[in-house]
Amino acid sequence: MSKAKKSSRGVSDTPKPRYRYHPDQAWTCIGCGKCCTMWDIPVTREEKERIEALEIPEFNFEKERFFIPYKRFGGLFMIKKRDEKCVFLGSDGLCVIHKHHGEAVKALACRLYPLHILQWVDGEVSASFRFDCNAVLLNEGRKISEHEGEIFKLLSELRQSDAQSNAKFTSTRLNPQPPLGNMREVAAVYREILLRNDHSLGVRLHYAICLLEFHTSKFGIGHVAKLDDEFRTDALDYMESHADEFEYAIFDAEPSNKIHEMIFNYLLSGFARVDEEVRSKSFLTGRVGRIVPILKFIMSKGSLRTLSREYPDTSGLSAFNALEPAVLDWESHALLERYISVQLSSLHFCGNPGPTLTFEEGVRHLVLAIVVTVSIAAFHSAEESGRLKKTENSKGERLFVNVKHTTAALRIVDHTFYHSPFFGLRHVRRMTKWLISERNLSPILKLLDGPFPET
Repeated sequence: MSKAKKSSRGVSDTPKPRYRYHPDQAWTCIGCGKCCTMWDIPVTREEKERIEALEIPEFNFEKERFFIPYKRFGGLFMIKKRDEKCVFLGSDGLCVIHKHHGEAVKALACRLYPLHILQWVDGEVSASFRFDCNAVLLNEGRKISEHEGEIFKLLSELRQSDAQSNAKFTSTRLNPQPPLGNMREVAAVYREILLRNDHSLGVRLHYAICLLEFHTSKFGIGHVAKLDDEFRTDALDYMESHADEFEYAIFDAEPSNKIHEMIFNYLLSGFARVDEEVRSKSFLTGRVGRIVPILKFIMSKGSLRTLSREYPDTSGLSAFNALEPAVLDWESHALLERYISVQLSSLHFCGNPGPTLTFEEGVRHLVLAIVVTVSIAAFHSAEESGRLKKTENSKGERLFVNVKHTTAALRIVDHTFYHSPFFGLRHVRRMTKWLISERNLSPILKLLDGPFPET
């Protein structure tokens, strides 16, 4: 066993754990204030007391409460808001805590964002920037590799809360579960498959799900367990030699039916449930009040705007009718591919701290998220082009989706996944498994690839 190196003081230095990330991510705060407005900002009791001990102009902690109990998580508090903004966000767009006392005294949640860091059970660390941040979507500034010092400093604080992922490859067919090293290698193969842009997006998604179903069947699960050198070669070679068959399977798929559409709409509505928007309201006007809008949207009669103001008013156009004529520009494809690569490089598509999914569930959810993002981006394009008001006269016309539309869609899709308990619900997992399957996904991918080339 190798010995830890000793420092000049004679104290053993603990070696840094290996950490994984997608290198093509960059972020530098642009001061947009998004993270200080709509979203909840949780703080511990210790952080609350530390901030209340500070001298901050115009803040009298003895006379006014600036923190309220966080009902969702016992023992935590939320920073109060005024006009939907954090009370500590100054009129100049800067945090008054940071401005007067430096970054170090801010709550961990504020210092952590937009980083997503997980300590894994095998000692490795994964890090990524979250796509619900406007600056991360721009992908400009300091590369994630340049944030290594900050990542390990934050990690030391996260360890105190025992933050780690318990993602697994599959459920009961294989016991014991494959080691995390196997899981990472499998994820790398799926990453290569989904980034093969010499095939349409629909073909790549279709093959990924077909491969997943094989690997989790009683015939194919042993491939994951032994994971020999031929695993990657066999998977990629099979895709290349059978790409025409996957393309034909999509082309020849039966048209989507009402059941496909209703379940897709229900899952899509989950991405629109920005809980921060309803927590500020009473129980009746908040959670209960959105039941009717959700039911209307499931029946393709309602609007996403009634579920979240982040979305356009989609009245008059169903999700499938928006998806079918949508044609993404190359920048939108590049953004989606970066999102896929980040998720699979870090394994963060399995969730945490929101839903914690198995590897199988995580891959299905990732495929669902891509299709949902395109659908929502198409809604944004339709609203901008006036298509929502002239659907009867626009059949057969293309609906061009640019990176602005895709960015708006991906921002809220990514945010909701990490914050909403919706995707961890048992019936939602079952619906996702049913819909994102070789049999039921093909009709939806037929809409996604459409009759037009993706250029």
